[in-house]
Amino acid sequence: MQTNTLKTNLLALLLSVTYSLAAMGLLLVSSWFIAAASVVGSSLNYMLPAVIIRALALIRIASGYAALLVGHSGFFKSLQTKRMALFATSLNNLSLLEQVKNSAQVEAMSTTTEQQAALWIAWVNQNAAMFITLLLLNVSVYLLIPSHLIYMLVVTIAFVLVYALLIVFGLKQVVKIAKQKTNFVTEFDDKLHSSPLWHLQTEFLDNHIQQKSSQFASTSQLLNAQQTQQKAIFYGQLCLQLFAILALYLLFKQYAGTASQNALFILVPMLLLSINDWLGKLLHSQSGLVDFIQAKQGDAEKALAATVDKQAQPSSPQITRHSQPIHALSLNNVTACSVQRLPISIEINHAGCYLFEGSSGAGKSSLLKAISGLQPFKGDISFNQQSIVQQFGKLHERIVYCGQSAPVLDGTLAENLSLGHKIEQNTLQQVLNDVNLSYLGALTQWLGTGGRQLSGGERQRLNLARALIFKPDVVLLDEPFEALDNHNIALMVRLINQLSKPRIVLIASHIVPQTLMLNQHIDIENGRVFPKENSSEEKCYG
Repeated sequence: MQTNTLKTNLLALLLSVTYSLAAMGLLLVSSWFIAAASVVGSSLNYMLPAVIIRALALIRIASGYAALLVGHSGFFKSLQTKRMALFATSLNNLSLLEQVKNSAQVEAMSTTTEQQAALWIAWVNQNAAMFITLLLLNVSVYLLIPSHLIYMLVVTIAFVLVYALLIVFGLKQVVKIAKQKTNFVTEFDDKLHSSPLWHLQTEFLDNHIQQKSSQFASTSQLLNAQQTQQKAIFYGQLCLQLFAILALYLLFKQYAGTASQNALFILVPMLLLSINDWLGKLLHSQSGLVDFIQAKQGDAEKALAATVDKQAQPSSPQITRHSQPIHALSLNNVTACSVQRLPISIEINHAGCYLFEGSSGAGKSSLLKAISGLQPFKGDISFNQQSIVQQFGKLHERIVYCGQSAPVLDGTLAENLSLGHKIEQNTLQQVLNDVNLSYLGALTQWLGTGGRQLSGGERQRLNLARALIFKPDVVLLDEPFEALDNHNIALMVRLINQLSKPRIVLIASHIVPQTLMLNQHIDIENGRVFPKENSSEEKCYG
């Protein structure tokens, strides 16, 4: 993948160089053509210059669009490589998995990978193409009109100095911008998450105008930092323009009064007059390099923080995965993360449905997560009569944990069901019918961002659909009846009863429908286990 990405980026670079040379050639040939026509008159052969100009125009257009196409292809390949590497790392790092549950962390990682992947199209291609063009222009001036070379060298050296100074300034400024961005995101994240309480903040509402600057100070600070960087680029362009005007003045002063000149004389003045169009814009690209370095520094800081955290907490687990079949489950004095009030001890040696009961906050969900390996716990959890001992961070392919809100991928309905596995379309459609989600539409229906949004009840049934597809040995259902109406509760009960016949199903719920076929229900608040005959009465806690 990396080799293909590099080849794509190099091809995009070659096309960018071709575009720059064609654009510059078009400017110079057109200028020379106008000058030659005014000097020579009707005796000039107009056909050849016209053909060259049209050819250069076509090359410029074709290479420009091709550079964009290939460049963005390289960008997406590079982005895919970086995000797949990040994804692979997160699959084996439980602390990173916990971090990415935070939307701010996801956004930060998304931005960082984009900034790193965009280096070629945002900076390398543009700069390499223009510096190659600048070098060839100096060589061309030296060969065609060597008397003008000094003026081109002055402007070239001035550009390099201005660009270098802007890079140095930008690298210093990036620290301030990064800090202000962090403050800005933190402050506005807090403001937006507290929006349901704004009507209670009477002081804020009454004095909004007076306190506006202090309430949102991070906004002006971030804008000021970014404007400072933009001002530096503006002044850099201005300096470059002044150098060009100075060189142009000296050039015309030297040749003032000369009766006639070769038509090639026009080339250097045209380059100097249009310097902001072909060199000035390049100064803005330095922000691409600054973003890349900032992203790399961010990765380095995260890696250092992770190393320090690992040293401070040497017991932090790495994720391991196992695929042995499971037919029995044992909990011996298990307490999940100090959330549970009493330890639980149970032996489950048969397929069926087992219910964890308790009021809200009693630790039902935490106990399910502990069994799945997603949360620390005290005590002993084992499968198959101690042949498999559960630990925090130890995940099993034969266990499916269905949280209260099923994660919805930004993808098709089929992708949300198959989760990257190759599964027959007929199977997916049948499962959708079973969980009463067939009305969502075709399997190509897009879900998530930019697509159809699922309600809480639809997410619950999507969870169950995944469990039906992968047919694990142990299914952990966290509040499967939450946010469902009576019709869908009845449907869920029927599906769970069917699901629990060949496998172990553990349910954490404060809603217990009468028709749910339970083998046992466990009151984790009081540490009591009730047999099957006491489970027929519908209960509702909380």
